[in-house]
Amino acid sequence: MKLRFIIAIALSFLALKSQGQLKVNLDTTNRHYIGIKGSGQFWLRHTELNPGSVVNGSEQSSVTDVSIRRLRLKLYGQLTDQLGFVFQVGQNNLNTNSKENVLKILDAYAFYQIRPWLNVGAGKSAWVGLSRYAAPGTSSLVSSDIFFSALPVINVYDDMMRRPSVFSYGQIGNWDYRLAVAKPYLETKTVAPMDDVATFAYAYSPYQTSWYVKYQFLDKEKQSSSFAPQFYMGRKNILNVGIGQLYQPKAMWYLSEGDTTFHSIQMKGIDVFGQLELNAKMDIIFYGSYLNSNLGKNFVRNVGANNAANGAVTESLSFNGKGNSYPAAGTGNIWMSQLAMNIHLGNDRMIQPGISHYYADYDGLNDGVNNYDFAINYFPNDLHSKISLGFQNRPIFENREGKITAIDRKNLFILQYQFKF
Repeated sequence: MKLRFIIAIALSFLALKSQGQLKVNLDTTNRHYIGIKGSGQFWLRHTELNPGSVVNGSEQSSVTDVSIRRLRLKLYGQLTDQLGFVFQVGQNNLNTNSKENVLKILDAYAFYQIRPWLNVGAGKSAWVGLSRYAAPGTSSLVSSDIFFSALPVINVYDDMMRRPSVFSYGQIGNWDYRLAVAKPYLETKTVAPMDDVATFAYAYSPYQTSWYVKYQFLDKEKQSSSFAPQFYMGRKNILNVGIGQLYQPKAMWYLSEGDTTFHSIQMKGIDVFGQLELNAKMDIIFYGSYLNSNLGKNFVRNVGANNAANGAVTESLSFNGKGNSYPAAGTGNIWMSQLAMNIHLGNDRMIQPGISHYYADYDGLNDGVNNYDFAINYFPNDLHSKISLGFQNRPIFENREGKITAIDRKNLFILQYQFKF
């Protein structure tokens, strides 16, 4: 009986594929279903590397490579009027440094609707608070990549944004909310506390809490996913303002007069998001946010996504670290902004130019961090395909006699193809 059921679902998926969807209804109400979604992002990239970067044993100033930035396959379903589930596998950064990489379980959670305005769930998920882009929808990016400053503990206390948690979400009138209590993953890299500079603590952190509330002035967004899109392909009139918070006790440590001092992660944010119709063929998309980030004394974290370098010459290494790393998180004040245009060409085709800017004033740096991301995206077939040309420009910092200052800038060029079904 089970085998027949599986075969029937498989044949139904094949039949529905020709209709542009991969979803099977479980009854005649059309409210109960099982579906499959997937996406992939492939990069052809030229990176100007940070000083001291090493690729396969030799110091290099730049590198050109091909990689898979993200790969996803999701099984999801609404089994009853109240009960649903999400199970997703995938991987990031499949490049020449990741020969042994395999797909991993990303999301595995179930949710239950108690009331139309009250949903609860549990499992491994990206339901998290703080800001809209604390869980960004990576298959609907305006820029070539995400704002890492909104994810300061990514791959330390979480696993590619996800963490074991219980969570709740819903909408009451024009209000939209989410809150989560998570169990942080254990930090496995043993780093001894340093004098007056906070690092992630190699210690037990009991819990992590977060929440995010937004008010929707115009069209309401759906809560069909934990991830927030950076834009919508269809015509929308959206204007939202949100606030949020992230808190985790005993997450950081540093030495103060020889004694180990623990510090909590405390982040607060406010943001605004909009997508508005300008005329029959054009939409404007904008985003702005401010984060007050407190992760301990002088904390700064460098992030190099999909890093092409696999080593460094210590003597000539910049403060940024190897490859394309830059100061993406830290203690201080952070501003993020984004502006884009949807230019509809008809027949599900669209061109989308966009620019993203990130500025941070970190306590541990003597200069501010200005990071730019320009992209132009072409959609030949709705969201099913995207061809992007991206350009990133980042600062290079150097520690000179205890003062960490910006001394140079480097570029990164990306030609991307994305599929989505």
